[in-house]
Amino acid sequence: MRTNLMRTNSRRITALVGAAVLLMVTAVPVAAAEDEFVIVFPQQHESTRYLSDFGVAKPDGRTHRGVDIHSPKGSPVLAVADGVITKLTRSPRAGNYIVIAHADGWESWYLHLNNDRIRVDGVVTVSGPFAEGLDLGSYVAAGDVIGYVGDSGNAAGTDPHTHFELHNRGRAINPYRYLVAAEERWLLESRIEAGETPYR
Repeated sequence: MRTNLMRTNSRRITALVGAAVLLMVTAVPVAAAEDEFVIVFPQQHESTRYLSDFGVAKPDGRTHRGVDIHSPKGSPVLAVADGVITKLTRSPRAGNYIVIAHADGWESWYLHLNNDRIRVDGVVTVSGPFAEGLDLGSYVAAGDVIGYVGDSGNAAGTDPHTHFELHNRGRAINPYRYLVAAEERWLLESRIEAGETPYR
């Protein structure tokens, strides 16, 4: 009788412990998988091009922590997701750059933004690196113009581009596949808007 009672109590305790562990596990927020971060393509110009150059060795011993997205100088650079600007500054290496903090520990970085006055037919079309009205702490929505393509910092004299980085919880990750998916969505949306597909 005592043995059966002990077994019953043991089962109850095991079930209670199991239930408590299950509650603890489901109550702890799980970090969003990297796959779940959906971005807007940051440079929507017809001649934009980029390569998978994340991790490429640099002459000074560093490795490339982003992807260079090439577009004509002065082309708009868009926020890839909703967020808050945590850096809007300049440094000798990065030039004019912006960092945006997004949900779930994500950040997007945009380096080498424009540093010149750009004129088209005698009219100044772009006069700085950042979109007008932006400041530290500004909220931006996905697709908002935040700056303009340039060659500032140690990119001076190179083909105009934005060095684009994605970080998740402080770790730089390869943004290439996110860019490819974002570009495919942008091109499909453009075709739908132009009536070039059967989709509505």
